[in-house]
Order: sequence, then C-alpha cells, then structure tokens
Amino acid sequence: MKTIAMRRGSVMIVKLSGELDHAAAPKLAKELDGYIRDNDLKELRLDMKGLTLMDSSGIGVLMGRYKRMKSKGGSVSVCHMNKSIEKVMQLSGLFQILERVDGKRGNVG
Repeated sequence: MKTIAMRRGSVMIVKLSGELDHAAAPKLAKELDGYIRDNDLKELRLDMKGLTLMDSSGIGVLMGRYKRMKSKGGSVSVCHMNKSIEKVMQLSGLFQILERVDGKRGNVG
C-alpha cells in the first residue's frame, strides 16, 4: 500500500493506493494517527481512488481513526472508491459514521 498526504487548511487528504489488508493496516493506522496527533485537523479525508482491496483489517483502521477524530471534534470522510470498496463499506456500516464526499468536494487535484 502507498499513500500520498497533503494538507489543505484544516483538512488532511490522504490518497490511498494498493491493498488495505492485514499486512498494510498497522502501518496505515500508525501513519494516520501521526497526522491526527501532529496536526490540528477538522477532517481526515481518505481518497480511495487507487485502493484495489480492503478487508476487515481496513474496516478496523477506518473505525479507529473515526474514533480518534471524533474525540478531537473532527470527522473522517472518504471519496473516489471503486464499486467493490463501496460495497465493503456499505455492508460494514461504515457509511453510517463516515461522510462520503464525491464530486467537487472530493477532488484533491
């Protein structure tokens, strides 16, 4: 899994590519926790355009970052996911806690 992060004001945008599975999840969680800890963020936005697979470990990463951001008064949003990632997120109930951002608001350049 590869990531590219950029900050736009109080929003940290992290582009994800590759597979978010049990092997990649701990590293991604640590990286995202660093962004949350070291920055005064209102939103952590995950751009999933390049994500090809997400298993239950990935669901755990997203839920954990949601809890961290919520405790700081912020939110986690997701954008640009493919159909299989969208289905995983829908079936897991993640769309009930994470904001889905599409269209112009989801664009990161």
